[in-house]
Amino acid sequence: MLNLWYSNVPQAIRFFTAGNVGTIFFYVFDSLIYKYFVLRAATENWPKLLRRNKESVSFFLAYLSQISAQHLLNAWLVYGMHTIATKERYLKTLRESYAM
Repeated sequence: MLNLWYSNVPQAIRFFTAGNVGTIFFYVFDSLIYKYFVLRAATENWPKLLRRNKESVSFFLAYLSQISAQHLLNAWLVYGMHTIATKERYLKTLRESYAM
């Protein structure tokens, strides 16, 4: 099935698809984390810094988790899982993808 995907769908469309799925993941995860913070901050005595910045904290945590999810989606939908077949290759390509 994936062989048909890689051979029949242009790489730009595969990359667009992976990017949009990653964006949806990020939005959902950010929303879930934010709701968790709102519920917890209201019922527990959290530090004022966290209560005041729950939007930023949820965005930051969602973004951190989205980095590895997007990397996995790019390997799966765009380049092929062989690009991250070993732990060493996965970590190497993850570093290369998000190096500053």
